Amino acid sequence: MVPFGPLAFMPGKLVHTNEVTVLLGDNWFAKCSAKQAVGLVEHRKEHVRKTIDDFKKVLKNFESRVEFTEDLQKMSDAAGDFVDIREEIKSDFEFKGKQRIAHKPHSKPKTSDIFEADFENGVKPKDTFDADELWARLEELERQEELLGELESKPDTVIANGEDRVSSEEEKEGADT
Repeated sequence: MVPFGPLAFMPGKLVHTNEVTVLLGDNWFAKCSAKQAVGLVEHRKEHVRKTIDDFKKVLKNFESRVEFTEDLQKMSDAAGDFVDIREEIKSDFEFKGKQRIAHKPHSKPKTSDIFEADFENGVKPKDTFDADELWARLEELERQEELLGELESKPDTVIANGEDRVSSEEEKEGADT
């Protein structure tokens, strides 16, 4: 006879009396012994205790903030000599100079700002040189510096446009060897 409540019995036999079904989470269950189930319950209780302790710490933090703001409110109410400074802003405020205007990101430059030189009869003024004339003038000045010995007093290499350039004396020495 198997007990069927506190007052009733019915015929049958007991099977797997030490086996318990435990919820693992997300509707997953597992069968384990009563001793293992007690261990799981203790583990879950410890996790709940830690969570409660964390919430108590957060609660104390909020209570201290509330006390601080209440003390600040009492101090501001007690000292009535605080005055709010308010200043009116005039709507007809005048700006000095010209206002700047933002340009659109992909706008083309104005062509009226570009200077174009007009030469009469195709003749250039004598102040402007073309590239060949400039290079010839540069070579002439370098020869004058070599004659005066100015290149010897300066460092051997000069950095121009991010590249190392060797002076013309070193090029001549490299060509001789």
